[in-house]
Amino acid sequence: MIGQAGLMNSTLNGNETVELGYILDNTYWHNGYGTEAARACLEYAFGELELKTVCCSIRPENVASIRVVERLGMTLCDNHTIIYNEKEMPHQIYVATNSKSYIL
Repeated sequence: MIGQAGLMNSTLNGNETVELGYILDNTYWHNGYGTEAARACLEYAFGELELKTVCCSIRPENVASIRVVERLGMTLCDNHTIIYNEKEMPHQIYVATNSKSYIL
């Protein structure tokens, strides 16, 4: 097992949405696996589930994950803050809409 990727119901800024998440063991970074897994999740979300939008919440310093979602055609649309262990953690919200632009 090298990581995981999937879709989850989520609430971002008070709005119910479906969120794309992915995480890989850092041994497997920079091989395209994150992009491949995220693309498959979007294809499933838009093809099988017929969703209109999918969001992804990423910390601004996570440049590699931002590159993944930008490669898939997701665009920055908002931001929010998560409180974890009493620490504020800013996140950016990216969105993909149901179109063929996410398939490269």
